[in-house]
Amino acid sequence: MRSRAVALLLILSILGNAVQLYLYIDSYRTNKKLSSCISRLSEENKALSQQVVQLNNSLRMLSSQLAYYRQMVEKSTSTSYEGAGSLLGNATVSIVAVRTVGPWWNQRMEGVVMEAEVEIRPGEGGVYVKTYPYIGIDLQSSLNNAISAVESFTGKSFSGFDVLVTIRAQEEVEIVDGPSAGAPLAVAILAAFEGKSLRGDVMATGVIYPDGTIGRVGGVPEKAKAAAQMGAKIFAVPPGQSRVIVMIPITKKIAPGFYVTTYKEKVVSLEEYLRESGYDVRVVEVSTLQELVNLMISG
Repeated sequence: MRSRAVALLLILSILGNAVQLYLYIDSYRTNKKLSSCISRLSEENKALSQQVVQLNNSLRMLSSQLAYYRQMVEKSTSTSYEGAGSLLGNATVSIVAVRTVGPWWNQRMEGVVMEAEVEIRPGEGGVYVKTYPYIGIDLQSSLNNAISAVESFTGKSFSGFDVLVTIRAQEEVEIVDGPSAGAPLAVAILAAFEGKSLRGDVMATGVIYPDGTIGRVGGVPEKAKAAAQMGAKIFAVPPGQSRVIVMIPITKKIAPGFYVTTYKEKVVSLEEYLRESGYDVRVVEVSTLQELVNLMISG
């Protein structure tokens, strides 16, 4: 009887050790995968650091902008932009960005869609941004790049015009990556300048450079899903970003009543990702302002 008990204990001990070994191996594999994710996130953090620098530059410009707006209010009998009768052109475009949601110990990225109205008026080459309600977003450098790209595209100077951009969101929000709105804003500036209409079913993300090229951004899956939820039928992305990395949960049963969930990286097409989420959206890669204009401007 004692020998059977010892044998049973030995078997249970072996099973317990086997389970621990499996968990160790599984944890090692998971940690290895997470290490690659951390490396990728490190690169994104570098990009965010650059955005912080841009934000500090924007803060230094606030005092002069506040003085400008105060002058407009003093000279105007309404809350509208000074010189409302001299509007040369306007256009409205949807822009997508990402924000962080959830408690600090379990934060995740979420896409958000906002409306940007662009107005062009006679002026001295000023660029002004208003937000409703409060929106923490840095657009100053992106808008300067967008205007330079449009000047290069049209061969005309904006030195005799002011550009006013009004951003509207459904709630107060802190945006992570304002520069990624540069490409669609450039198209909106061009449409306002030339009196053209923008398609409402096309949205885009991408950094715009003064020469009109479009650069890579982060949070593409989250932005695409937010755009699809708002009715987009075409979503334009920078070169090489029509395929994205997603984390697939895998749950394994290791013993009666015991389950372990790990995550595996999977590279999928953005269209496939959206389709699996229930959305029918065509994803198009664009590398230049011209290519984005062909998609977003009607006629």
